[in-house]
Amino acid sequence: MLLLAPLIPHHYSDREVAQIEGRLYGLDPVLETFLDNPIPTFRANGIDDKGLRVTVLSNIAEGCVNLALSAPEDEEYAVDCLDKVVKTALSSSVSPYGGSPSHVSSLGNHGIYLSHLNVILGAHKRLTGSNEYERLNRRISTHLASRSLQDPYKHMRSYTSMQGRWPSDHAVTLYSLYLFDQNYDGSLSEKPIREWLEYMKTKGTDSDTGLPVSEVTGGWTYSKYPRGCALSMTIRYMTAFTPEEAK
Repeated sequence: MLLLAPLIPHHYSDREVAQIEGRLYGLDPVLETFLDNPIPTFRANGIDDKGLRVTVLSNIAEGCVNLALSAPEDEEYAVDCLDKVVKTALSSSVSPYGGSPSHVSSLGNHGIYLSHLNVILGAHKRLTGSNEYERLNRRISTHLASRSLQDPYKHMRSYTSMQGRWPSDHAVTLYSLYLFDQNYDGSLSEKPIREWLEYMKTKGTDSDTGLPVSEVTGGWTYSKYPRGCALSMTIRYMTAFTPEEAK
């Protein structure tokens, strides 16, 4: 999340700076343009995969929360940002269900979408305190926790069309459950986190480096190797729900 940081002489007062810039802080204008019309930007940048689209949106959602926490005077911009992110994430251009999964009978194995959507809904609740999306947030969280615990690899599948289980993706799943618990004073994430950590320790760690493998079923040529891009995301989310292991 970018903040506007204009190069204006230090002797100007905050009021004068605000008059010059329109506002001192706020959303980066490029980001504002994106949030107002995201799909053409996705297409222009070749981001056609819906899993990648919702990943982008969840990172923006948490950036908007960070904006409000670091600059409370910009909370209205952050809330507007979150509202737009939620709306986009629930649209047919991002959702594999063709729209909001609220009325879908079975949520299935859309792990990437459901996990990042859950993060977005958690970010919205965290900042606004609103229960507008509680029912959907709770349903998704219960589903993700159940799939994680029932799975022999203790991972949620990332895509319904693929059997792979990627620790970096599941770290997002667990973080979304942790965020749900933080928002609603629950304990839904505790057992999935505990069992996932045990699985990774005994079966999902590269013996040479002591780092998590890339994929736990062994179905890909790179599965047994730790990867930097995967590790960065795994650690980024683990830091919240299991900081010592992340360290």
